[in-house]
Amino acid sequence: MNKKDIFIIHGTNYKEMTLQLLEAADLAAAIGSTKKHIGLKPNLICAKDPSLGATTHGELTAGTIEYLQKHGFSHITVMESSWVGERTSRSFHAFGYDRICDAYGIPFVDLQKDSYHTYDAKGMQINVCDAAMNVDFMINLPVLKGHCQTTITCALKNNKGVIPNSEKRRFHTLGLHKPIAHLNTVARNDFILVDNICGDLDFEEGGNPVTMNRILGFWDPVLCDAYVCDSMGHSVDEVPYITMAERLGVGCADTSKANVILLNQDTFTDSRPRFTRRVEALAGYTAPKDACSACYGSLIYALDRLRQAGKLKKNASPVSIGQGWKNCPGKIGIGNCTSCCSDFLKGCPPKAVDILRFLEENWES
Repeated sequence: MNKKDIFIIHGTNYKEMTLQLLEAADLAAAIGSTKKHIGLKPNLICAKDPSLGATTHGELTAGTIEYLQKHGFSHITVMESSWVGERTSRSFHAFGYDRICDAYGIPFVDLQKDSYHTYDAKGMQINVCDAAMNVDFMINLPVLKGHCQTTITCALKNNKGVIPNSEKRRFHTLGLHKPIAHLNTVARNDFILVDNICGDLDFEEGGNPVTMNRILGFWDPVLCDAYVCDSMGHSVDEVPYITMAERLGVGCADTSKANVILLNQDTFTDSRPRFTRRVEALAGYTAPKDACSACYGSLIYALDRLRQAGKLKKNASPVSIGQGWKNCPGKIGIGNCTSCCSDFLKGCPPKAVDILRFLEENWES
């Protein structure tokens, strides 16, 4: 196990992708004894279909359980607490998590109904649910998505689901960032399996999904969230809880030191994936030809950052992207496939943060 490793796999068979990624990470060896109690913590914030970009796809949870059982682990619990105002039981039943747990014989703990104790989280007293603190190994299954208050949400903020509702309310009065950072000094984050299939642009409840068709694996939750910033076109400084958590010793935010393990190439192409009206408007600035999901998704995230900054250029040349641009001249392109364009950004795929800088400097009418 190397804390700097980042595992990336592309595709549309999400359960099989989960199994392949966990095998590559050799998760069973990292866990050790098959007698350990393992917790699985997805993001079931509300009763919204995962296709809307808010909640963890059930295939990731099913694939993780199947992997663990194959390797002899039997003491497994799925646990979650939806956001204040939503019943966890409704989210659990809405999109098949009840059927998944029944199929594999796995218990589910509604953390909204769980007992809790107070812990000293590096100088901050925080209440954490007992079921989450009593596991020997926690697998965090967050969704990579935007958030209207904290800019992004992934591994570190997903642990807000292991605290009681009263504590969630208190976190909001404290401004979220500081308590999220301190929470992660006591809440477990032994392995993070990230649902990067179609996370929302900027809202935790979903509604504007961006298709990426990727699953990511991390050992370090701080590195995970720093990588998410790169993926969505943000700087780490825009998300204070990441650097706060780093200073508290939770992990490392320096993605330049990461060891990226690409398990396959992104070959899933669709020039016209399903778009909401807002994403459709952003796509109007592009000229896709057989664009792979992750590359196109990164461009959409970058264009949304430009929109937020008031820098979208309505009369600028459409941005070329996709395998169909190989050997075709164009004005400006994103990714290695557009190398025949007058200006293009290398990468397969490039990160949204790099696309953002490139377009700011090179995109002209």
